[in-house]
Amino acid sequence: MSPPQPERRQHPRYKVALMVHWKVKGVKGHPEETVAREVSHGGLKFTSKQPLALGTHLSLILDLTGDRLINAEADVIWAREIAQIGGASYEIGVKLTVIAPDDQERLATYCDRLPVSQRRT
Repeated sequence: MSPPQPERRQHPRYKVALMVHWKVKGVKGHPEETVAREVSHGGLKFTSKQPLALGTHLSLILDLTGDRLINAEADVIWAREIAQIGGASYEIGVKLTVIAPDDQERLATYCDRLPVSQRRT
């Protein structure tokens, strides 16, 4: 049996249902709309109908439920196919790479105000 791996996350993550619009940076077209299922100060997890390669650079718009929208950029750090009725879907994990300081503070405040019961271990 392998020894447990140390936690690499810098911030706790929380279970949420947060609207996200995303597209591959530099690619023309309309953003895809999805729901993030986990969020932290530094990243999020969402589902996609299309696979995304590790390292893909994304433009994101996060809707913090009633607050001003947050624009950010992120890199795909993991992706996995999940079985769903009606075809394949993918869970995508991204790390935020570019976010305005005010937006970073608002995202951190949003996360810090979430109930402990939503915290992932």
